[in-house]
Amino acid sequence: WCIMDDNTKYPGQIEIDRVDNISAGPIGTEGLNNFSLEHVSTTHYSDCQQIIVYLPVSYVHYLSVSIINIENGEMIFVDDVNNLVLGSVKLILASDWIHPGKYRMEILSRENIQHHICFTKRPDMLSSTDSGPLSEEKKEDQTPMEYRDGFGRTIKNSDLDMRKNAIEQTLGKIFRSVEFVNQGKEGTVIYHEFSRTIKFYMELGGNDIVFYLNIPSASDWEHVTGFSLQERDSIIEFVANETQKHQAPNCTYSIEEATIYFIHK
Repeated sequence: WCIMDDNTKYPGQIEIDRVDNISAGPIGTEGLNNFSLEHVSTTHYSDCQQIIVYLPVSYVHYLSVSIINIENGEMIFVDDVNNLVLGSVKLILASDWIHPGKYRMEILSRENIQHHICFTKRPDMLSSTDSGPLSEEKKEDQTPMEYRDGFGRTIKNSDLDMRKNAIEQTLGKIFRSVEFVNQGKEGTVIYHEFSRTIKFYMELGGNDIVFYLNIPSASDWEHVTGFSLQERDSIIEFVANETQKHQAPNCTYSIEEATIYFIHK
């Protein structure tokens, strides 16, 4: 829910002041505290305004999002992360209803950490020279600079490569998907992220275990999958969650070092 006086919109620019990770004890999920300014952005259009947050790990590790007015301590917004997530890590919050002032967004995890995003809602909009589509002249000005050595050979621009890789990884996480191939008592769950894939072998279980997936251990993960070890927990949680949703809605799942078990409720 959120508190609004009416349907008035406040188009003033939002500026992100700082991001903090508030820890109250040990953190069990790797990467959960790797939250920084790079995970937060804003969009401003004439009829729409949004705060966009990329969680460092899957949304299943989180509970709620709230916004507090720093000046008077009033909570003006709170909602479940499930209602705000797009894909598995992207949160989108409309912000044009927020009055000018200073605020703190608090993202509460299931573990001992909160992400705090402090921001200022200005009373004014950006000028037309600071926002909107780039003119052709500006586009030309922003052509990446090319560096050459003493023989005229192009020197690789590592900054551009890093930025390209970061963009691809972010988009990959947003548009990733899972495919299921069933072959009687066994099958394969295939994780897709752009052109990269991981195949998880699936086999029927016994007793309360309906079926299980084999997953590479932490020590073998990078060699077997080609993904970094830092991405392991997020990918496994995503695969487990999607498999439960589409293949085993009457099951719970348990993630072990080398296996995901789907257990009848």
